[in-house]
Amino acid sequence: MPVKANKKPSLAQLQHWMRGIIERGGPGAAGTAVSANINRWIAPSRTLQPAQRLEIYSGMYLFRLQEVLTKDFPCVAYALGDHAWHHATRDYVAAHPSRDPNLNNFNADFADYLYKRKDLKHARFLGDLARLEWAMVDVVFARSGRKPNLEPLRTVAPERWEAVTFAPAPTLRILTFDYPANDYLQEFRDGKHPRIPRPKVTYLAVQRVHYTVWRITLSAAMYTMLGSLAAGDTLRAAIRKTLRARKISSKALETAVFRWFASWVGDDFFESISAPASKVKLSNAPLFGKDRGPAIQEERIIQKRIGSEAAIVSRGEAARVRK
Repeated sequence: MPVKANKKPSLAQLQHWMRGIIERGGPGAAGTAVSANINRWIAPSRTLQPAQRLEIYSGMYLFRLQEVLTKDFPCVAYALGDHAWHHATRDYVAAHPSRDPNLNNFNADFADYLYKRKDLKHARFLGDLARLEWAMVDVVFARSGRKPNLEPLRTVAPERWEAVTFAPAPTLRILTFDYPANDYLQEFRDGKHPRIPRPKVTYLAVQRVHYTVWRITLSAAMYTMLGSLAAGDTLRAAIRKTLRARKISSKALETAVFRWFASWVGDDFFESISAPASKVKLSNAPLFGKDRGPAIQEERIIQKRIGSEAAIVSRGEAARVRK
């Protein structure tokens, strides 16, 4: 929004010009073209020159956004150390200037930013850690989910359970990491001084229930099945996908699956569970293995557990960590 040198700027032009200087880091970093009108458009005070007055606003802008980042990513700040944290957040603010009066989503790209910083030591770990801390913030502002209505499911025939679908709660995040980010975060929260860990693939669910955020460890098989269901797959498709991942045997999955569902339904992982329409054609292929008999028996167990009061209040076997 350029303004001729001999023309007085409009309010909108003046605001645009001033924002550009503030976002670029102040008069010294804004460039000659942007800073040329400072002395003509900004009056000096009794103690400060025009450029010095602008520096105050520029410094406040950076400080406020760094403060927001520090509040949402305290563990990343610890892992980086004060000096590296200051420079990383300063660079992030410059690359991702705030575009909304609401700062809730300002930090949404911080994890991706860290992943891409090839010059940053332990960038992959720091990105994992930032993604975990952001998930914990994100679910706080997410819409609260509804309790699934389980009554219609009580009448679903066992052989039709394979076509049931699940809608995840808006407060649920399903994550995988290349590093044990959750263990590192827990040590930090316990007042210990954790060191950067070695790579290790880990799986986690982050879920808000009312006003409490939980971190729930998952096995590789649980992660695959839960992620498949959250993506809209039917129960059959999720089971087959989990078996194809070769993280659990067919026999072990048959034994474990009803416990998982009791825990997930009881922990409000799903906002709705939908019975299949009567016209949906079912597959004749075995659900768990060669013999369909065990599959039908297992489906009856799942139906009974999910449709019962015990399933609703169950907390299952998942390991939980309070935020």
